[in-house]
Amino acid sequence: FANTGAVTVSGANNITIFADSVTHGAALTTTSGNIQIGPSTITKNITLNNVAAAGDLNLGANLANYVTTNGKVIVGRDTMTGSILLAGSGATTINNLSVDFLTSSTGQTVLNNNFILGTAGKALTFNSAVRLATTGGTTTVQSNNGLITFERAVNADGVSTGNLTIQAGTGNVAFNGAVGSGVRLGAISFTSAGSVTFDDSVTAASLVAAGGAAVTTAIFNGAQNYNAAAGLNFVADSITLSAGITTTAAGVVTLNADTGSLTISAAGDISSNGVVTLTGFGGIITSGDITGTAAAATITFASPTTMNAGIALNTAGGAINFDSTLNGNQALTLNAGVGAVTFGGIVGGTQALANLDVTAGTINLNNNLTVDNQGGNTVTFTGATVLGANVTPIVTGK
Repeated sequence: FANTGAVTVSGANNITIFADSVTHGAALTTTSGNIQIGPSTITKNITLNNVAAAGDLNLGANLANYVTTNGKVIVGRDTMTGSILLAGSGATTINNLSVDFLTSSTGQTVLNNNFILGTAGKALTFNSAVRLATTGGTTTVQSNNGLITFERAVNADGVSTGNLTIQAGTGNVAFNGAVGSGVRLGAISFTSAGSVTFDDSVTAASLVAAGGAAVTTAIFNGAQNYNAAAGLNFVADSITLSAGITTTAAGVVTLNADTGSLTISAAGDISSNGVVTLTGFGGIITSGDITGTAAAATITFASPTTMNAGIALNTAGGAINFDSTLNGNQALTLNAGVGAVTFGGIVGGTQALANLDVTAGTINLNNNLTVDNQGGNTVTFTGATVLGANVTPIVTGK
């Protein structure tokens, strides 16, 4: 395909080009429609700001010849089995466009360097599997307050470290496919984002979003596995955990809902080789068990906590701490081995607990405790028990 003069299509009409080579002497423009460019031979590769091999469909450096005000540019096609090769010649910046990279389920998009959408509000979508292959190891995917969506699997290439940094401003970020299930990613970090959703599993060295990232809502619907000390350290306005977390290599689990609630479902069990710290400005609502698998793996609930199901907390000698109130008519089992268990706030003050079974080297009860005496519920403390001033250890009844 070649155009020597400008081509303009009015309204919401689309421009679709399937060709094995393209030459643009002027712009292709549609006001509100989409522009799609892909190979006519579906096994061919597409290159964008990448050194093109013989036979590749080369789209140049930055899609500057494509203009759509309200639509998007679709690179590739849904039957394409080849690869879309991005940014091998350096970081790529696309301006004034929303971009969608599209292949069949057997194709892929390969990120060889940073990829940036420079214009405010424009969306970036990977409708293909993504492979991270940046020399030096860290790939940054960036929008200017626009949505970033990974619809399929994201994997490292097994050669680079496979680090991924997301910078979306106030734009939302969605991972709808598994992350690192084929080849584990390195460090995943968010420097800025609106809401963040992981709909499938995450397998990486670590996942970090510090408070400065200003994430509004974080939703984890798939199992997570981290094998570096940084583990999972995520700060967001509110956090929902609906599947399990496993860390090794002293990896921490830090979840901080700094203006809203931290909600952990019954499927959100945590097995951590490092310190577990849970915080919810609007409270912690939990139904998940927690296991610390190393002596230094302490467990701390730093905020008022409500149990929605019976839970078990176990450590290998690490302390278990409830820094604030604890409520919920549920069974609670705590086993810290030789470590200490500390109740810092009132236990069962709003809603009496059901069974309470605590095993520890030292049990520190610093406030009143209420357990429902219905149905044969019991309270068992196994270990030296230290009562704070003016404490009523057990008040039975609802």
